[in-house]
Amino acid sequence: MFNAARPGSVVSLVVLRAEGLQAKPFGHKLTWHGEAIGNQFGSGHVGNLQPTPTTFRTIAAIPVIAPVGQDGRVVRRQYSVEDKERAVQAVATAGGRVAQVAGELGVPSSTVARWVREHEAADRVSAEARERAVRAVAAANGRVAPVARELGVPSSAVRGWILEHNAADWATLVAYHFRYLKRWGFQLSGADATVWEEHATFRSNLCAIDVIKDYQGPRVEVELMRLVDGELPEPEVFVVDSERVNRFYVDELIKLRQADGEDALARLAGMSTFDDQLKFFAAALRRVGADFLAGDLGVLDELERRIRTRVREHPQRVGVFLPDTAGDAEQSAAVALVRRTVPAEIDVRAGRYRTSRTADPEPGGTAGNPPG
Repeated sequence: MFNAARPGSVVSLVVLRAEGLQAKPFGHKLTWHGEAIGNQFGSGHVGNLQPTPTTFRTIAAIPVIAPVGQDGRVVRRQYSVEDKERAVQAVATAGGRVAQVAGELGVPSSTVARWVREHEAADRVSAEARERAVRAVAAANGRVAPVARELGVPSSAVRGWILEHNAADWATLVAYHFRYLKRWGFQLSGADATVWEEHATFRSNLCAIDVIKDYQGPRVEVELMRLVDGELPEPEVFVVDSERVNRFYVDELIKLRQADGEDALARLAGMSTFDDQLKFFAAALRRVGADFLAGDLGVLDELERRIRTRVREHPQRVGVFLPDTAGDAEQSAAVALVRRTVPAEIDVRAGRYRTSRTADPEPGGTAGNPPG
């Protein structure tokens, strides 16, 4: 159920429904390049929850209709630190051609050019000054703007330094708990952070392990991955017959191989600190995943079969949500747009949400319903 109390800046919402794909105590969450894109369920088992609409910019190649205000004009988009960094990197790759990158991203050239200037200014700040800035933000109860003004850099740059600092701290903590991985040929290959998550990734010649601090749980998550042509696999958005599943939560391995796996994961849900959760997962992986650690990836094939069974039991769907004031033609066009960009076996359905211009529902009634 979704009730848009102030929907003036929203034209359509798109969500994925994937109950049971890889169920976890805190619900399943699909990701794309490490960013949460759906299923903001909260706690509880995924099979007992209803899908909840959420907004995001893009799922793989699925375009989302641009936000438009009630006056008919496009609402100013908000760009994350990651958006800006990707744009700056794209400009560097394109040999400084700002207009080309701006056109590809659908962002004004002046905006991309400003991001490049800000990035260059931030690059001139020393590592020591960046660390002092991070500590200053912490001392200022998280207020970034005053620190950024003092250094003469954009707030987005300071937020980026905070993410870098958080990623380094997370990698240090994870490396301590998973230090035994070195004996199996794994090396810590990278660490990064977003406002949603922090990652520390270990790699061997055949596979990888991603240890994630998920702020939304809050929970530690551990993914087991098989490398694809020697590289980390892209996060799966859909499970389709034509492509292998290459990422698996270690939760699935615990349930498969540990007699009291379900009970153990239930106890995990009661662990309040990330340190305790890291200790749990490090011990569990060592106990039930020795063959994976040694490079035998057969267990991933077994986990993939289990996931595909769940997909058949809980078909994947894409829901296109529009305000209840939208016409049938608009709904048909939105559904057709999404159908062109998702695999053919994925069900696409339309739903509506109540706008502030419609009457409140009667007590006990619903304001809107998700598709399907």
